[in-house]
Amino acid sequence: MAVRWRNIAQAQRRTKLAWANAAENPPIISRHELGVTMANPTAAMSGSIASSLGARERAIQFCRRFGLRVPILQAPMAGACPASLASAVANASGMGGLGALTTPPDGIADWVREFRDQSNGGFQINLWVPDPPPARDPEHEREVREFLGKWGPPVPAEAGDAGPLDFTAQYQALLAAAPRVVSSIMGLFPETFIAGIKARGIAWFACATTLAEARAALAAGADAIVAQGSEAGGHRGAFDAAAAERQSVGCSLWCRGSRTNCRCRSSPRAGSVMREGLLQL
Repeated sequence: MAVRWRNIAQAQRRTKLAWANAAENPPIISRHELGVTMANPTAAMSGSIASSLGARERAIQFCRRFGLRVPILQAPMAGACPASLASAVANASGMGGLGALTTPPDGIADWVREFRDQSNGGFQINLWVPDPPPARDPEHEREVREFLGKWGPPVPAEAGDAGPLDFTAQYQALLAAAPRVVSSIMGLFPETFIAGIKARGIAWFACATTLAEARAALAAGADAIVAQGSEAGGHRGAFDAAAAERQSVGCSLWCRGSRTNCRCRSSPRAGSVMREGLLQL
């Protein structure tokens, strides 16, 4: 028992020393932070140094850059991110989040106001990149409505006319809110959007499900890549929904689509495959 407590005390001293060193030395952002791939120019120039850092040191540098004390980020899931939850995460030294897909501009402002009334911590706002207008097929829509009507109330014909909120108006509300981080999913933000958030010193985290998507996000100016695997709940944030099923993250990142070199079938750890693939960026 005495040995066990001594080991705990030693670990605590090492942790305090690591935090003290981080406070004295300039930050070095590594290219793979806790499953998040950093794309900061400083990191690119200091890659050999950053890659030698241990997990604790990388976590410390990540926290220092984004004003956190623990490397925990609330997932910005639309419809499940009340300001009370996000502020609780921030008050516990993590980063809160708002999934703003279904939140109108006034709602974004209200959420931010409520968050800041409860916390001085950081938060991110996530927006989906809008899809192009869908190709409509009236006959197919009629068949779908009839099928759904067998399992519930009748589906009105105008249900197919529903569209997303005004992305430009949401973007303006996001700029006014000035969060520490903006995150994207389902594609890349428009160039004007990226320029606007960069001009205000807002970091951009881009969700990617394949190596090609991650590289495209880095080229577009993303500050971090959030690597999303096929094990993510619900759906995946693929740039091309039609190709998402055949672009399972393990095969895409490790084998880059080559069936002859595919090693994913022999590995049950898709997350490890994903991370190793991202390290090739």
